[in-house]
Amino acid sequence: YLVIRGGVVAYDPWNKKTYPIDATDVLFTLWRAVRVNLPGGPQWMIDSFIDVNASQVLSESEFEQILSQGLVAVYHGASKEVKSMKELLGVFNYTGTTAGVVKLKLKFPYTPILHILTTGVASVISMEYALGDKYQAAIADSNNGKNPSAWAKYVIEGEEDETYKKLKDYPISTGPYYVADYKEDAYIILKINPYYWNATQWEQLYGYKPKP
Repeated sequence: YLVIRGGVVAYDPWNKKTYPIDATDVLFTLWRAVRVNLPGGPQWMIDSFIDVNASQVLSESEFEQILSQGLVAVYHGASKEVKSMKELLGVFNYTGTTAGVVKLKLKFPYTPILHILTTGVASVISMEYALGDKYQAAIADSNNGKNPSAWAKYVIEGEEDETYKKLKDYPISTGPYYVADYKEDAYIILKINPYYWNATQWEQLYGYKPKP
């Protein structure tokens, strides 16, 4: 289970717009990487260990029901049984907001899966940005992420996929930098993302917080 941090947004510098990130965006990101399946791409790291079509988005109330039956959380080598979201977040000393839960269906137990989820192939994108005016239909067809295989009608394999072409030409960012300009095979200009969720990091490093 992945409890998604609240308050994270994807910044679209081309249209000066932000998109809130939630659990549906996280699952869509993983599912889409496998679906597009670019030749020589790193999506095998996801597909080898996660059945993305059998994974699903849970509401926090649904997850609370699962937690009420008891779940073991492990952090820094220590384990603890928790029976509520409050107890679970307390294990990780997290007091912020949350934005839904992703239930990943692993093909077999694999502890290093968390390391894979921190690589570039799992960098979260906004489903709304990627799909544009097809977003609401895709959400409805998948029953709010309960059936991600329904997204197959909106994303195709290979470089002709519309979401691939859009994100390749006009990338967005949830990280500390965004692409301000680039020329393929020549240069890329990065700027500080003023909407980065961990903006306090900049204050620690540089003595100020970036502002929009």
